[in-house]
Amino acid sequence: MRDVTLHAGIPVKPVYGPEDLAGRDAARDLGRPGEYPFTRGIHPHMYRDRLWTMRQYIGFGTPAETNARFKYLMAHGQDALNVAFDLPTQLGLDSDDQRAEGEVGRVGMAIDTLADMEEAFAGIPLDRVSVSLTINGMAAPITAMYYAVAGKQGAAADRVVTTPQNDILKEFVARGTWIYPVEPSLRLVGDLIEFSARRYPRSNPVSVCGYHIREAGCTTAQEMAYGLAIAAAYIEMMLARGMSVDEFAPRISFNFTCWGKIFEEVGKFRAGRRLYARMLPRWDQYANEHFLAGIQSLCLSPDHVPRLDDVNRFLRPLTGFQAKAVSGYLPAFLFFDCLRNREFPTTITIRRSDQLDYLPEPDIFHDIAGHVPMHTDRHFAETLVRFGQCAHTAASIVGGIRDE
Repeated sequence: MRDVTLHAGIPVKPVYGPEDLAGRDAARDLGRPGEYPFTRGIHPHMYRDRLWTMRQYIGFGTPAETNARFKYLMAHGQDALNVAFDLPTQLGLDSDDQRAEGEVGRVGMAIDTLADMEEAFAGIPLDRVSVSLTINGMAAPITAMYYAVAGKQGAAADRVVTTPQNDILKEFVARGTWIYPVEPSLRLVGDLIEFSARRYPRSNPVSVCGYHIREAGCTTAQEMAYGLAIAAAYIEMMLARGMSVDEFAPRISFNFTCWGKIFEEVGKFRAGRRLYARMLPRWDQYANEHFLAGIQSLCLSPDHVPRLDDVNRFLRPLTGFQAKAVSGYLPAFLFFDCLRNREFPTTITIRRSDQLDYLPEPDIFHDIAGHVPMHTDRHFAETLVRFGQCAHTAASIVGGIRDE
């Protein structure tokens, strides 16, 4: 009989039974959906009460071209936007900079001025549409432009919902589009978190990304461990600036991958939520438990599946989609707008909530999530702690980046 090992290095036994749950306290470790420690989900009724948000990761060419694409998708049922910026914009380069040659508008839209941002969102009411901005090193100026556009539209600050990624530590760890050294980069992250928390209460001014770290080669457990450690680093930074946990932590969001073995992904998310819920009281034991699970988003990318054909690349990520649903995860469902046949994924993936006839019934996911074998997330939690030591690695991550 061949051995089976999960991506996280966890060996899988042929058969599991009650003995594998010895010492397990269901009330302490599992709980009920919407209650501490949020193992079974962050809302009491999950998908029966509210379906997940659906959005494509989009942006290409000029602001005008991207604006046309925004409107096309919204006309076909998309209810939120996730914006891609080209590499020169991500690196703070103007489109006419010699270093930007050959890259302008290629992997996202080019933004050089406030006028560009106004053109990109012309005719899109920013007090009614949630917009994610996939930007990090330039998150502060790009988000400032976005707030300015919303203001010019007459949108009240408390009605603006946006999520700038603003996770510079994962850029140092895995992705590489950082501009400034560690300390000034972190200061900009903190400035945006503080300003947004106090002026734009519905914004999510940082989205902690384990996604890119896993895409760079780490395991599922390491992905979650890095994510929790980076979140801890930002929390400690904001506390050092004089803010309280309640002022900013409720709007910290997370972005993780979801592909591979279904129950491994289920265990990853369930264990991650439980560990995050147990981390936060170390900073504020009286913190509101409602936000301990964090706001979650998820990337399902066709890039990790074989490039056979568009239909196959659409169907394969649905395995990851099912895993996130069974785990009690409430994400923004992101399907990259990069397939060869643009009309196919648009007409199938962008559907209104009452037209999701291509997926299993969402009503069953809430029930299934309560009956996933408890040993799955228990073993995952143990492995996660062993790999990352959770929040205790926060200082070492920042120190290691600084030393590099």
